Amino acid sequence: MSISRRLSYLIATLLAAGLLAGTGQAAAQPACQPVLRIALDEYGSYFFIDARHQMTGIDLEIANELARRLHCRPQIRVESVVRIMRLVALGEIDMAMHKFVTEDRARIAWLTPYLREHNVALVRKGGPPPGMAAFVDNPKWLLGAGTSWHLGTALYDDLVTRMRGQGRVMEAADTDQLYTLLRANRVQVIITSAEVYRRQLSREELAQYRIEDWNGNAPYPSLNVMLARATVNEALATRVAAALQAMRADGTLRRIVEKYVAPDEATGMLNP
Repeated sequence: MSISRRLSYLIATLLAAGLLAGTGQAAAQPACQPVLRIALDEYGSYFFIDARHQMTGIDLEIANELARRLHCRPQIRVESVVRIMRLVALGEIDMAMHKFVTEDRARIAWLTPYLREHNVALVRKGGPPPGMAAFVDNPKWLLGAGTSWHLGTALYDDLVTRMRGQGRVMEAADTDQLYTLLRANRVQVIITSAEVYRRQLSREELAQYRIEDWNGNAPYPSLNVMLARATVNEALATRVAAALQAMRADGTLRRIVEKYVAPDEATGMLNP
């Protein structure tokens, strides 16, 4: 199902349940809490600390715009993915960004799609021959993977699980550590996206690797805004979905994304 259809379905479902219904007057809107507590993890162009030590990136701008449209005051903090999952479950934050859907995450959060991400294999030249099978079949090659990360497709998630079972995964706490392992040749393959490797690697460094799409022509998986069920009710989750839909329709999402990536790349990320 497309992002726009999933958003429309969520809104329609909650309208039918009476959560947005009104009788000639605007329905009562749930207030923010009074702040919207947002945790972001550093992840390429989605969120990073710039040379002036300022927070910036696609997710930061989208989160701030969502808060503005919801009449909330955003409270931003930087956390690892592992801590974000724990804080969402405990209700100590309200929102996180760029998370793929899993059953475990759906139990603790509302997951509302807003962009798509195309993950690829970044393979060290002089290491594994081309193709996933060549990597899998030789036990000397190692994979780098983020702790508690999911990669959006069954093929990549299953690959990580399989390699972990063979003791062929080196774990990274965050994106910087993952790329440190790659640069040091402690791992020969990582699964990543252009929005991340272009910010992590110089052109000279990138030339040391092959970019391989092991997932073939599969649709790009959806990235989701994650809203903690412990603190965010259905009505507020629906308002977030509606605000994202409006941001897509009025061009705000495209304007934000194109500040950080090329227009053709933005089109793929925004594909409904």
